[in-house]
Amino acid sequence: PNASSTAYYFQWGLTAGYGVNGSPVSAGAGAKTLAVKQTATGLLPGTPYHYRLVATNQFGTTAGADRSFTTAGHPPPDVATGPASGVNATGSTLTGVINPHGEKTTWMFQYGGTPSYGEQSAPQTASALSTPLNVAWSLQGLLAPGTIYHYRLVASHAGSATSYGADGTFMTYPSPPPVPPVRAVTRPHRAGHAPY
Repeated sequence: PNASSTAYYFQWGLTAGYGVNGSPVSAGAGAKTLAVKQTATGLLPGTPYHYRLVATNQFGTTAGADRSFTTAGHPPPDVATGPASGVNATGSTLTGVINPHGEKTTWMFQYGGTPSYGEQSAPQTASALSTPLNVAWSLQGLLAPGTIYHYRLVASHAGSATSYGADGTFMTYPSPPPVPPVRAVTRPHRAGHAPY
């Protein structure tokens, strides 16, 4: 503290940009070196994190060097929502990619008329692979015509955090399909039986 009232906190996150600040704690106004610590919560298992110490007083703010650690356990599955394929009036096939990271993984699609979804596919199990796995689920015959749907892929390991893919959208075809009116004319106007 260098004899000035000082507060400190830790920053941590998945990159050296951190993203999470711990609550500020008083370090007092002493003139001696002080060992400090703070508990980081809400971390993912099997995941590398960066962290640093930050201290501030009336003379300014100082940040410590970047450090890193990896939490214990298996990382949660990586999840990417893919495109909707085979769209028609009453269905579509949802696609995505999962990396189980060597753990048996449960996955499903959530879908519905809003980003709150409301419906989900039956849970499926992926083997304990360490490479990306393409997954798909058919909704053929289950959807309403001419409707916009939101969907995303969701995956988890037993006892681990759940991973969510990005929100995707598609629109089912209207039924019956609209037929646009087409009218053709020539200019200048000529007789249809002898235009030239």
